Amino acid sequence: MMKRLILAAFAAACLLACQKNDGGGVVVRQSVDVTIRVNDVLSGYTPYRTSDFSMSDDVLVRYFLYDPSGKLFNDGQFFLSEFSGEQTVSFSDLSGSENYTLAAFAYCVDGNNDTDSEPAYTISGTSELSTLTVTQEDENAYTELWSFLAYAMTPISPSAGTVTVNLASAVSLVYLSWDNIHANKGGGPSSIYGDYTATAKDIYWKDGETFTWTITVEEGSTSGEVIVKNLSPTLLKYDLDADHNCNIFTGTYDEASGTIVLPRSQNTGANSGGYAIYLEGGREDSGYIYFEDLVLAVGNGTLTTVNYMGTFVDNEAGDFLELFAPGVVFTSTSGTSVGKEASQYLTGYHNNDIMRFQNNQPVFSCSLGEINNNTYSLTPSRYPNSNSIYGWVFLFPGDTRIFGRSLMDGNVYETTPTQILSLKAAKQYAIDLDCGSMELKAWEGTLSGKSLLSKRSFQPTVPIPASADFPRPNLSITKASE
Repeated sequence: MMKRLILAAFAAACLLACQKNDGGGVVVRQSVDVTIRVNDVLSGYTPYRTSDFSMSDDVLVRYFLYDPSGKLFNDGQFFLSEFSGEQTVSFSDLSGSENYTLAAFAYCVDGNNDTDSEPAYTISGTSELSTLTVTQEDENAYTELWSFLAYAMTPISPSAGTVTVNLASAVSLVYLSWDNIHANKGGGPSSIYGDYTATAKDIYWKDGETFTWTITVEEGSTSGEVIVKNLSPTLLKYDLDADHNCNIFTGTYDEASGTIVLPRSQNTGANSGGYAIYLEGGREDSGYIYFEDLVLAVGNGTLTTVNYMGTFVDNEAGDFLELFAPGVVFTSTSGTSVGKEASQYLTGYHNNDIMRFQNNQPVFSCSLGEINNNTYSLTPSRYPNSNSIYGWVFLFPGDTRIFGRSLMDGNVYETTPTQILSLKAAKQYAIDLDCGSMELKAWEGTLSGKSLLSKRSFQPTVPIPASADFPRPNLSITKASE
């Protein structure tokens, strides 16, 4: 009797640990501990800014274990506070000698462990490995990791005991750059070149004269160089204009600040009483004018003097030939398009947004129609002093169509030709739109910060008395060569 009891107990224990398969053999049920790690998933990326990889959301890690036939065997999830760390999950009752397959994904969701907060990715078709699908819902990452996705697809042996799985990036880091957003280079709506007219009063001499005159802005011989003609209205009265090789000044269009800078003390090509006349910018301090570069602010169809503008006679008295207070507005007369600036620039891209698997390898495809593109835009008026504005997105790899576009008051007026950019996972790319030339470029590589544009400094000269209370003398103004 005791022997029968012992045999019965052994049989009951065997039922808990093993079962007969169809071939009459015994299948042993085993457990495997799998450590899922995301520690090094961002190591291949170089942020453009240190704040690029900031976190304000939780990282959700979802995992799915498929049996050798590709059917879902087990699934689960856990949260991490950032893309760093690991967690061990246990799978029991694994049987046989064929490998199972683990699919794991990590991506951002809103805080408080809230999986109902419309994350950047949705995972569907999880019942079978052949139908497992990851769809990118929102690729716009801005300055957080909202659209970053890490994944692993790895075999799990039932007899492994312990396994460590390292997740890798499933996306490309793409920087979107807008250069020269106030360049206004070239013809048409983005041109600063042409004729401008202003009316202003000479404030230096008693009973100063009010002038109405026209200047001309032309493109220089080198990049960024501009030629400004006929800035001195007094010289124009004496027919000392650009046609007579006078009254011509060279400057630089400052793309960062949207200004034309004319270096101080440029010779006008004219004399007064045998003394040379120079173009000067100036600043007032305690009733004195200190020389500095002349600055013109570029607006929508206007050029406005930022500081004092005058022509100075280099004689013993040190008099201005004329002097105008800041704020002289030159308005374009060359047509409505000249001096206008786009109201918006954008970069468009047509990305892959679906991730499936064939032979346990990711395959990416696009669910969007050919005319449906994602765009990332920039409004120049919001960035009056900026040269380059960077946004960035995480995109699935594959061929993506890219283009640049500028708009005037919401109406498209220039679009670049479409290009194909082939993205690879765990790589980084830059798409650059030059808003001045409307040229679109793209390249792959490691990015680093750009140095800030240096600010121009000035050295004050000998102070010149301002607002002199004496009548304007009879002038003898001639061309310098006469």
